[in-house]
Parts: sequence; structure tokens; C-alpha cells
Amino acid sequence: MRRITESTKIIGQNLRDIREIHGYSQAHVAAQIDKTFQQVQKYENGSNRLPSEVLFQLKQFYGLPYECFFKGLDGEAFISALSNQKRLGR
Repeated sequence: MRRITESTKIIGQNLRDIREIHGYSQAHVAAQIDKTFQQVQKYENGSNRLPSEVLFQLKQFYGLPYECFFKGLDGEAFISALSNQKRLGR
């Protein structure tokens, strides 16, 4: 059985936070990255690790720096980056 790591949980929570801040459903995000909403759900709850290709697609879709997806792992300023994106209209 595969063990869910704390890092995977943190990244998943960050994905959920980013999606909710932008006001998107899991289905909408899934359609943008050519995945099912169940796959997005598994990334968010930490039961599936996020592949680097999907991370790149999400970075492009949201227009955010990679640091936003790793908040809590290395102390990056996640909320500040999101606030800047909102002010710039992205």
C-alpha cells in the first residue's frame, strides 16, 4: 500500500486553495488540463501525487509561479503571490 506523505497533502491543499480562490470547480480545472474531475479531486486530497507535467499545466492555466503550489513546504509567500495576480487581473 502506498503511503500518503505530508508533502503530498500540503501540495493538494494548496491546489484546492488556489482553485477555490479563483472560483473554479474541479470539473472546470480538469477540462482545462485534460483530466477528469476525479483526478483533480485525488490530487487535491493527496491520494495521488501531482505529476510534473500536470503541475506545469496548472501553472500555465492559473498564471502563477511554482512557489504558490508549494506553500508550507519552504515558507514561500503564497497569499502575497495570489493577491498580486488578482490585482493584475490574471
